[in-house]
Amino acid sequence: MNRVFPTGDEPPRRAPETAPTPPSRDPSTIDTLLREARRLLASRSYADVIRKLEVHRPAEWAAIDGSGVRLVRLLGQAHLGLGDLRAAIDCLEHVRSAERERPQLTRDELASALSDLYKCYSGLELRELAADCLAEARRLQRGG
Repeated sequence: MNRVFPTGDEPPRRAPETAPTPPSRDPSTIDTLLREARRLLASRSYADVIRKLEVHRPAEWAAIDGSGVRLVRLLGQAHLGLGDLRAAIDCLEHVRSAERERPQLTRDELASALSDLYKCYSGLELRELAADCLAEARRLQRGG
């Protein structure tokens, strides 16, 4: 039911919900975050990686730099590790498209991201998309 408030009376306003604030873009802070995420991935603490890096999605993706690409790549790896293939694809396709616009990863890093994307598409039985990723990763590994 809609309630009409007499002039001057307004319903109480709720405080706006705030999204988590991304960590500082200070290079040392980002380097520390990258190291921590890699350590957690190595120990298969995928949920912890997601908790640490999820703050970078999706607003941070608008203007992604080299560190940002790496963070999103690690986030994709964590989602893949947990078996959340669609979330992993979301991250890894963003890495792929960011790299097409402005390459910032090494060939090996991009080939690894494409290999992970291949695993995701294969897991969802999207064979044509999987084959494209695999072919692109192999070209990079050959240096082409």
